[in-house]
Amino acid sequence: HVLHLGALWRWGLDPAEARAHNVGATRALVGLVRRAGGGGRLLLVNGYLADHPGHWARLGLWQEPGGIGVAEAEPGALARLYRRAGAYEASKVEQGFAARAACREHGVPLTVVNPALVVAHSETGQLDQAPGFGAFAAQLWRGLLKAVPGDGRAWVPLVGVDFLAVLAGRPGAPAYEAYTVMHPGSPRFGDLLSAMAGTMGVPPPRGSVPLPLLRVLLRSGPGRLAGGSAEALGFLVDEAFDGAAADALA
Repeated sequence: HVLHLGALWRWGLDPAEARAHNVGATRALVGLVRRAGGGGRLLLVNGYLADHPGHWARLGLWQEPGGIGVAEAEPGALARLYRRAGAYEASKVEQGFAARAACREHGVPLTVVNPALVVAHSETGQLDQAPGFGAFAAQLWRGLLKAVPGDGRAWVPLVGVDFLAVLAGRPGAPAYEAYTVMHPGSPRFGDLLSAMAGTMGVPPPRGSVPLPLLRVLLRSGPGRLAGGSAEALGFLVDEAFDGAAADALA
């Protein structure tokens, strides 16, 4: 197995830089696996939105029958994806497309693991990770999250790093398989922030702010100074995900 966990991450990435690191490098890695021979499998760890058909449909993308190939629904769909989602998330979506196409072309078996927001070890709570969950905690601690983003229905799916490691380490069987990995009891975002605030001993956010308004505020001067990013709001969802297949394997 070749485990592909690498990605260039930061908000405000240049699209060309994001594509070079997250898409181009993935295509090159598939070529290395093919040349190595021995029936090697590529295991790509991507993300819960990157492999979600509902997310693709909103961005004008579509999935071919069989789940392996993904193509543009119309000319310019990928360019629109980068405008709407931001360069990081767009490059992760395209990375999944590129991995499927390249693995199919070269006959390389592929497993795609799409984790939710990785929070910590489920027993110890330890995780050395500043982005993602750590960023929420830092904003709470600094008093920057005064209100809950969204309308109260939004949530961020969560997964423990130990559960993800178990699934990523299992051998794959078919030529192509994909799993969405998340805890079925992941709370609504407002409830999550309140629980975190209680543990940290800081005031919880009060009220809510509509996401369209918050995006405008975060793109403004004061919003940028506060350390927030409009791109991060794209990871708040109000739809369901099917993680049953991953639960059965881990």
